[in-house]
Amino acid sequence: MPNVVTRDKWYQLAKKLLEQTRSGKILWDVDIYSGQVIAPIGSHNICLSSDEGTDDFFVRVEDRFEAVVDRFGTKDYEAHEFEERQKIKELYVEARRSATNADAAIDEILDALGD
Repeated sequence: MPNVVTRDKWYQLAKKLLEQTRSGKILWDVDIYSGQVIAPIGSHNICLSSDEGTDDFFVRVEDRFEAVVDRFGTKDYEAHEFEERQKIKELYVEARRSATNADAAIDEILDALGD
């Protein structure tokens, strides 16, 4: 298991990414082949993924050549580290909704259904 300092940096990264996703400052996209949610940040890409059928979520940091610089996920935190695990999960869910424009799609469907 990574040391506490590394895990704290990961948590801070997930927290900031989530905050900026919620405020619309990060534009996410879905890779149609892998299903990953990806956003360019500076000279790096942040790639989010999930393990289907489980409650495991992952964050991967790539350089501009798509080489993996770092990776972490909910599995890197102990069960009692609920807040850290939850932030990673929320980041994935919010980024995916942003990338797919889910709110606008649901609003459109609700409008089409009428009263």
